[in-house]
Amino acid sequence: MSAPDWRSHGVRVVRAGELDPNTPQTPGMTRMAAIDTAAGRLEELVAMTCLPEADTEPNESWRVWLDLWAQAGRHPEVASVRLKFDERWRETISSLVVEGQEAGEFGPVHPADFAVTMSALLDGFAIQIALADPSVDAGRAFELTMRFVARELGFTWVPRYRADVLGRAGSGPVGERAARGQGNGSSAER
Repeated sequence: MSAPDWRSHGVRVVRAGELDPNTPQTPGMTRMAAIDTAAGRLEELVAMTCLPEADTEPNESWRVWLDLWAQAGRHPEVASVRLKFDERWRETISSLVVEGQEAGEFGPVHPADFAVTMSALLDGFAIQIALADPSVDAGRAFELTMRFVARELGFTWVPRYRADVLGRAGSGPVGERAARGQGNGSSAER
């Protein structure tokens, strides 16, 4: 029996108890599954996109995406792969928005429109991070994105991340991951 096609059956974030211990999981998937709120999972998704793992430079993983985008403009077969990645990414964001709306965490917003806008915002920050723009480091990209997310979805963002880890307000992990000195995730998990 084959796995369901995500385009036909949608994308959903699974909870910790639903993870199959016999299936490889990324650290980001494991962290997402352990978070109880849609707002918290959305924050983790932004962190996985903007903030590097402890052993990764933020601009390194984004360079892969820059290469993919550049090749997609020249090669139809790469363009179709890029399109599938982006469709799945936007569906993930959209499904978190719907989940948050159903739980009463988020206000009224069109989930697909929000997903396109948030994705474009993150992609724009990705370019700045990959090119090591001194005005837009990973922590600032994370913080600005989360302010946008909270404003658009109508919730009060209470950062789970501290300024003293990556040097910017709202940009470093707290709790167990901070004690281990780890970041949140990387764009490679996207």
